[in-house]
Amino acid sequence: MTEIKEIETFWMFFASFAFIIIATLLDFFIVKNAKLNYLLVGLFAFLFITGAIMRKYLMDLLGKEYSVHVKINQEHTLIKSGPYKYVRHPMYYANTILTLGGVGMLGSGIGIMGILFLLIPTTIFRIIQEERALKEKFGLKYEEYIEETNLIIPGLI
Repeated sequence: MTEIKEIETFWMFFASFAFIIIATLLDFFIVKNAKLNYLLVGLFAFLFITGAIMRKYLMDLLGKEYSVHVKINQEHTLIKSGPYKYVRHPMYYANTILTLGGVGMLGSGIGIMGILFLLIPTTIFRIIQEERALKEKFGLKYEEYIEETNLIIPGLI
């Protein structure tokens, strides 16, 4: 049996991404205040591609454990391989650099503000919800995993 722990953050992410995408496109195509620096465009394109590749890899690694909701299956397993050996939430890191890359390629200050004030707070809230659900499911095993790994960025947090 699958137990969905919460769905609010799905809608928070949906609204955040919708705002960021629409604001970035409006900023780029209508306001056109960005003067593109092609070196920066290349850097942001690299971030976008890297984030997309990481996201696909992580979705494949998670397999049936991947979900857009915080949910726990009865046979849920704790993934501790690949990037999960070092950090507990690499998918959110991948999402953030993918989004930053896309917004940065188009030189959108409004999109950057959306990342800072919508996406990052939503991500933090979602991580708190996931941590709570995983502690409930795995107990001491997850507490030990917390001690062995960083939250989202290796060596930092």
